[in-house]
Amino acid sequence: MVLGCAWPLGPSAPVTRDRPRRPWCRSVSRGVAIGMALLGLAASAQDRSNARAALVEGRAAATAPIAVLQPGTAQPTLAPPSRIQGPAAFRGEALPRPRLRPFAAQGPLLARVSDEAFRPRARPVEALFRPQARPGDLLLPDPPRTLAGASDLVCIAVAIYHEARDQPLDGQLAVASVILNRAALPDRWGGSPCAVITPGQFSFLTGWGTFPPIEDREAWAIAVEMAREALERGPSPLVGRADHYHTPAVHPRWGRDMVRVIQIDDHIFYAEPTGRG
Repeated sequence: MVLGCAWPLGPSAPVTRDRPRRPWCRSVSRGVAIGMALLGLAASAQDRSNARAALVEGRAAATAPIAVLQPGTAQPTLAPPSRIQGPAAFRGEALPRPRLRPFAAQGPLLARVSDEAFRPRARPVEALFRPQARPGDLLLPDPPRTLAGASDLVCIAVAIYHEARDQPLDGQLAVASVILNRAALPDRWGGSPCAVITPGQFSFLTGWGTFPPIEDREAWAIAVEMAREALERGPSPLVGRADHYHTPAVHPRWGRDMVRVIQIDDHIFYAEPTGRG
């Protein structure tokens, strides 16, 4: 495009060096140049916008779903892999696609409340632990000072404590068995364990129902336990029907007429021939 800036304009008056340009011609030329430059900038911006849109489309295509569920089937079908949009496309690499892993349930995922297999079982009442009150005779009684009004358990325990607290358990149970064997002959010795324990039959007594004080609490507890064992189970099978005993340090005259049964530590036990043993 050529714009004539000479005076007058038109084909009959061409522009020459002899004809100077008018002052307004310079302003028009500048305006035309600026307009052309703005048109070039607008075209460049449009090109950049079109390029950006193409890039966005390429990325969306690269991230498209890879599994398509076909109508009427429960198994998805893998779509063909697309090419990576970007630097990897120049290397010819395919977009990696994860493989579907089969799911297998190991058991029922849901259970109905009415299903008996999932209903908690009630515990039987008899299986529950219920503490029971301990009888009074199972409690450890305090050491008595006398045998007046004492029970059979206390009388036998006092005799075991004074006669055999330094003996083994079998020896202590044997002394209690002698007391029970004598109580079985009421016409001869007495009708109860407490009636059998008299000064004429046991030397530890200092009088009728009196004896030295009991000071060893541990030995007293063992004596009570052995007395309870004898009352519950009867005479020990080790001594049988024995109703006499003495230590090896003495030699009573009645020993020559007795049947020797057994010796347990420091006591030798005998049974009368005419007795029940």
